[in-house]
Amino acid sequence: MDRRKTDELIGKTVTNLDGHVIGTVVEMVIDIERWMVTDVQLRVEKATAKEMGLKAPIFGTLKILVDCSRIKSVTDQIVIDLAVTDFKEYVDSRGE
Repeated sequence: MDRRKTDELIGKTVTNLDGHVIGTVVEMVIDIERWMVTDVQLRVEKATAKEMGLKAPIFGTLKILVDCSRIKSVTDQIVIDLAVTDFKEYVDSRGE
């Protein structure tokens, strides 16, 4: 099992399998009953949000949660298995 400290992941760029930049990791959500990270919170730039059909706030930045099961690799960046065209549906299905 590959283990990383959370501070190693905060600030990493998140891309999809096609190399499209989705956002940057800003936080992690931990299930304290199981003591495991369940989600990563991404900061998504307004231009990227618009491209993916997501509503960005007028002030501040858009933050969304991505389930850790969607993560396919962690190197100098984090790769998730969501295509840009599927991202809005994924976010909508999570109620964000």
